[in-house]
Amino acid sequence: MNDFNLDSFNWNEHDEGGDREDFGPVPPGDYICFVQKFERTHKRGKHQLDITIKIKLNARTEQRVDGITWETATLTKDAIWKLVQLFKALKAPTNLNLNSDRAVAEAIKSKPFKAKIIVEEYGGKKRNKVEQYLVPTESDVKLFDKIDIKQRSSSDPSSGSGIEDTSYSSSDDEFTEDDIPF
Repeated sequence: MNDFNLDSFNWNEHDEGGDREDFGPVPPGDYICFVQKFERTHKRGKHQLDITIKIKLNARTEQRVDGITWETATLTKDAIWKLVQLFKALKAPTNLNLNSDRAVAEAIKSKPFKAKIIVEEYGGKKRNKVEQYLVPTESDVKLFDKIDIKQRSSSDPSSGSGIEDTSYSSSDDEFTEDDIPF
């Protein structure tokens, strides 16, 4: 029985971190991941997608893990390769309309992919980072079935019913054909 009562919850009695421990990054390696959410942003004069990635399964050992990393895909001719790499790993349509948040969400939601994850130090803390998105092999695709919808969202209560509810938002800036390099 859960003794946590939402009816009498007082925000002032709890810190922002809660009672949760920081378990740190997952070890370097190849992992099965999925996009938890993305947001279209505009920073330093560049259009970009800020992507939250959940790391869920070690592709070699098949051990379940609970990691997270973030990716910023800048939509410029020189930097679009990272987004192209992600979309290839997701087997997303090649004619995807990047101007449409709904089309991008449909292409990436509920779709696992494989990535080479490394550990880097940033701001004095260790964190995970995607070194490379990998095109899945047949054996990788079999691993995808090990991550069902419930397992994808089990450790993230803020995600509602899970990745099916992939969130997305956009800024007031709209893309034009000139913003897309291909």
